[in-house]
Amino acid sequence: MFLRLLLSGDFACISCSGGEYLRNRGNPSFCKVEENCSAKDALPCMLNQSSKRLCVWSRKRSAPMGFVTARCYLSYITKHLRGCRGRGGRKLEDVLSSEESTPVTEDSSLREASEILLCQDEATVLGSDGCVIGILNRGMIVRYVLALLRKKEQVKLSTPMTVILSHFSALPNPRHVLPKVKDSSSLLEALPELLSSRNGAVLSIDCPTGGQRVLTVWDVLQHMLYHLVEEGEGRSKSAVVRGGVTIPLLTIARDEGERSVIQFEGTSAYTLGVDSLGNFAISSGDQPMLVIDNEQNISFHMNNLSVRSVDFGGDLVVEGVSQFKMIWRESFVDARGWNGTVDQVGVSSCAGIPMLGGFKLFGRGWVQKTFIELPVHRELRIKASFHFLDQWAGESGYMKLNTSSSAPMDYVWTDIHAEHSTTGINICGGETPDSKFSVPIEVTIPHSSERFTIEFGSTLEGDAVQQSWGVSGLEIYVR
Repeated sequence: MFLRLLLSGDFACISCSGGEYLRNRGNPSFCKVEENCSAKDALPCMLNQSSKRLCVWSRKRSAPMGFVTARCYLSYITKHLRGCRGRGGRKLEDVLSSEESTPVTEDSSLREASEILLCQDEATVLGSDGCVIGILNRGMIVRYVLALLRKKEQVKLSTPMTVILSHFSALPNPRHVLPKVKDSSSLLEALPELLSSRNGAVLSIDCPTGGQRVLTVWDVLQHMLYHLVEEGEGRSKSAVVRGGVTIPLLTIARDEGERSVIQFEGTSAYTLGVDSLGNFAISSGDQPMLVIDNEQNISFHMNNLSVRSVDFGGDLVVEGVSQFKMIWRESFVDARGWNGTVDQVGVSSCAGIPMLGGFKLFGRGWVQKTFIELPVHRELRIKASFHFLDQWAGESGYMKLNTSSSAPMDYVWTDIHAEHSTTGINICGGETPDSKFSVPIEVTIPHSSERFTIEFGSTLEGDAVQQSWGVSGLEIYVR
């Protein structure tokens, strides 16, 4: 755009804003790619662009994020894809572009050079002996003209290239001077010089003939990416990566009915990927070890499975049978939620066992508690221990449940005890031996309601000093 302005000689708009100029002259056309576009998908756009750059567009902000140049591509693959050692050994003569660009001579005018640079991104400058003495690009023309305008000097389109090159030679680190490498050098040897060159180019010297050619970042990019992709697709669908590879996203393509996997070398030959049915699988050889199907079901196919802990959010099914899972356990550090007709609702400890009730607390009467918000289930299982303490004389202890919120309380467990021993062991409470100290309870009933009430009681008629009882280890299971 600036070169067209220079050739037209119309400098009237040099003081207008950039936005105003673009509105008057029309927006330049850039190839736009979205920010989430992969480097591989963007490559054809890059290779087909005469400007050799892509505009990265942010859909979220509806604005450009910046430009990706050929140098960006080459720097990235040089830094991250160092596994391509075979390509790095190629000679520069194999990499040099076959496309011929129009050079300019040292006597060419600014007008002639600008007209050439309208059709190509850069041009080599040849001396009187036909050898390359420098490289000229659009940016250099712009900087030269702006330097004259800043000094309020006249811009002459007849200015020869020698004057322009002399202008840049007087600057620190002159841009037009190209680093020189031998034509027989390997690509790996030339890459550091190429990437450090301010012009993104080096001068390749053919030692036997003295011929000179310019090698650019663009030439190397086309060779390392464009041709490698074509050869890789025609040669094999597999790739072996050795050494370090750092990438933000790796996509492994898969054809319908075929698998796509990552294989780890070694004696076990483990693979990780998607099988021919579309299931994600980790396998050892041809034997799957872990499979996740399309419905997110996980299956293990191994002799032993060892885990430190398992947290189930759903059902545990073994051989097709759903297993019970514990949803509540009463530790009886307090009697919260329990009420009834016993002497005193509280907790105690006997022989180190925390229990609901106990000596001097539970004699005649009953206690109950309602549990709510049960998960969806078909069966209910209750486990607990009932403790007979001191002078029982044929009375019973029991447990009741209601099968629904409107159903009556039904007996689901009962046991009878008569203490006749005089030489037994006294565990706790009074001086009477406790020969039936702990009796296990395990009851399973059909149940589907989201709530139920449990009741423990006895047929004792006396107070809790002569004879008492308690309950410990209450656990609630559903399935």
